[in-house]
Amino acid sequence: MPGCFSSKAYVANEKVRLAAIGCGAQAWYDLKKFADYDDICEVVALCDTDIGAPHTEEALKRFPDLPRFQDFRKMFDKMADKIDAVLIGIPDHSHFCAAIHAMRLGKAVYVEKPLAHSFRECELLLAAEEKYGVVTQ
Repeated sequence: MPGCFSSKAYVANEKVRLAAIGCGAQAWYDLKKFADYDDICEVVALCDTDIGAPHTEEALKRFPDLPRFQDFRKMFDKMADKIDAVLIGIPDHSHFCAAIHAMRLGKAVYVEKPLAHSFRECELLLAAEEKYGVVTQ
């Protein structure tokens, strides 16, 4: 089970509500793996700057009724209270911005490698993990 599912104590029948930031390539592979844990994980939103493009088609077919966004900030503005964790699968130079934003909102984050673009960004994410009481992986 992915480690970011352990960020909070969940009751036995409660599912982790997961939003995907990035829906193509490796992000799609990771999203499918999370979704396979459908007894504990519910995918609740899809976000990709190019949503609807060929690289996002598989995600849109599998989750046709989910809210779709092109900007993760707008996604959080509209539904932060409906998200427990995020999968970040966007170009690595953007990992830090998306992860720190989610962590400040109390969301657990699963980030594709590399975690961030610099050692300093990694240090800041580790500090945010402790400050906001969330998990990052």
